[in-house]
Amino acid sequence: MTTPTGQNFTAAQEQAAMQKMSVVVNLLETVCGVTDAVKKLKNHPIHDYKDFLFTWTASSCVSKDELKHLILELQQYKEDFKQSKNTWVKHRTAMLVDLMQEMIDGNLAIPKRAHELLAEPYPYPEVVQVEIKTKKFHHTLATDTTCPSCQHHFNATEIVEYVEVGYRCPKCRQAIRVI
Repeated sequence: MTTPTGQNFTAAQEQAAMQKMSVVVNLLETVCGVTDAVKKLKNHPIHDYKDFLFTWTASSCVSKDELKHLILELQQYKEDFKQSKNTWVKHRTAMLVDLMQEMIDGNLAIPKRAHELLAEPYPYPEVVQVEIKTKKFHHTLATDTTCPSCQHHFNATEIVEYVEVGYRCPKCRQAIRVI
């Protein structure tokens, strides 16, 4: 059932190639899933490619020629993250290219490392920014203050948080009323 050029897969090979493509799509989804934690991924074109590859995998047969075209964009994404300090994203984008190249070369087995990368959660905490709004502070402060609760002695420049009635101790966060 193979063609003389050897560019198409047999039916059994195509089944294995589609399984490997599903691993590629799943790896892409894990990379795109950490967009909130990785600034470089916010508006990156890898999201569109993931959607395209998912749709293409679900509705198409795989040939080596098509894979040669599909790998070009993945290689660009690998280059985008090659210098990144985020090794989690870097390893996954590199693995995507490796998996595609293996399929082009005829190796349709899914490596153990690909499954390990899929199972490994994102290790960095999700960055959550909270905006605190307070009313303007219009009181005059003493340059040196001692907290009545913890007896911490601090300067007015060390105050980080103001509240409606005064400010908070930088050590214990006790609200201190300003008269």
